[in-house]
Amino acid sequence: MTEDQLKCIAPPSDNSVWAPPLDARDLAVRLEAEGVTASVAQTCHGFGDVWSMAEAYLPLAQAQRAVDPPLAKTPHVFREYLKGMAFATPLLASCLVVLFTRVSLWGGSLSGNEAAAIAIATITSFVVTGGFIQIIGRQGHFYKETRQWSLCYLSCWSFLKAGFAALLACVLFGLLANSYFRSLPLTLFGFCAAFSFGIGAYLLAGGLLYIFDGEILLAFGTLAGAAIVLFLRLKLQEPLLVSQMAGILTAAMLCILFAFFRFRRLRAHRAEPARLPSLSRLVYVLWPYFAYGFVYYGFLFADRIIAWSAHTESAPLPLVFHGGYETALDLSLFAFILQVGWIRAAVARFYRLVTAEQARCPLSAGGRITSVVLRFYKRQMLVFAALSVFSTGAVLLAVERIHALQAILVFRVAVLVLAGTPLLVIGLWHIALLFALSRPQLALAAIAAALGFDICAGYLLSRLYTYDLAIIGFDLGACALACISGWYCRRLLANFEYHYFAANI
Repeated sequence: MTEDQLKCIAPPSDNSVWAPPLDARDLAVRLEAEGVTASVAQTCHGFGDVWSMAEAYLPLAQAQRAVDPPLAKTPHVFREYLKGMAFATPLLASCLVVLFTRVSLWGGSLSGNEAAAIAIATITSFVVTGGFIQIIGRQGHFYKETRQWSLCYLSCWSFLKAGFAALLACVLFGLLANSYFRSLPLTLFGFCAAFSFGIGAYLLAGGLLYIFDGEILLAFGTLAGAAIVLFLRLKLQEPLLVSQMAGILTAAMLCILFAFFRFRRLRAHRAEPARLPSLSRLVYVLWPYFAYGFVYYGFLFADRIIAWSAHTESAPLPLVFHGGYETALDLSLFAFILQVGWIRAAVARFYRLVTAEQARCPLSAGGRITSVVLRFYKRQMLVFAALSVFSTGAVLLAVERIHALQAILVFRVAVLVLAGTPLLVIGLWHIALLFALSRPQLALAAIAAALGFDICAGYLLSRLYTYDLAIIGFDLGACALACISGWYCRRLLANFEYHYFAANI
């Protein structure tokens, strides 16, 4: 092997990525990696050992010009922002169906007891599946990006089945509890259980499709389910709950089929059998993400449960659905979507910034990347502030101008939830950074504290005063989430180079 054939001394002829060695030790390691042992250095190159050869050829190697990787096309910022909002595509499809047909996939013109039962089913399905959706997304994205198609398939479908098992266990537990307390009539509980399982299956299927940016397929499944509701309700005159139950199950089955065929097409690349890590290892690695998904949805829905269960002494059920409260919260989703879409764009820019700075900065420039990252963090906070002002103002203007909205919502709740939404988005931005730095325990601690503030403040205010003041618990919880997660993030970013290196070991 001649010196011209050694890639560590001169750039390869195929113009692949190459960088000059940092010092003699770096070059010695590269020589040994190419098969230059002490005997090869003596017999083929005339040096006493590899170290002597490295010191002799170091000036020549460092004089060579580096071959940089080709510049990847940077996605447009606005396109990334739209992708960040793409999760709302099914919601937009549902809103259009309601707008033009006056029939929704679930909810709508129901009696008080029916609305309460469906509300319980909806909240239960989100909370029970939240942890599994987090794990499916994390593991699925990891195996997809590393092109381990068989492991991606095996991981996603294993946790999908675990999610179904958890839903069934929740339904059985609810049946036993309802048999003891007799809170709901048996028929109404049957609808509640069916809706809980159907909505949970729909959410789990959505978690599978999001791995492949399948928001359009999810929206198509949503529209197909809504079409079933319309056909059964308007054409066959079936009861609304029966029609909606059939529509939800149809939407869930279609989305699962879409995900199955997408996985099946990707599995054509596999060449060897796959096996997931042991259960104990999976639990050790993934439990913070599972707990985060569970607690996060608990935080999102805690104020609803507190508000609907306040002052129900004379009601037939321990929970009374308040449509005006729910409508105000649903209206805030539009502001939330406009703000939360930037999280994906900000995280993508964060990774590109760190990668570029690592390539640009020499090892001796300690602290440079940290200062760059801190400036980037401050700029993103300004962007989130601007988005919150714009989106909140737009929603409040719509409420003020559209008198029909004022008639169906509690205006005080709308104002208070819009005040807390920017804090929630800031907290989620910090959570995304904590996940990027492999600190899920800190993210879990922040969301758990937020849930604690939500429950304590919301419960006291709703019991001492009116039920709708439970929304203040959400505001205080969102504030706690933004502050605590922000404190964790700033502490990590202040020593970014160490924590980023530790996160990638």
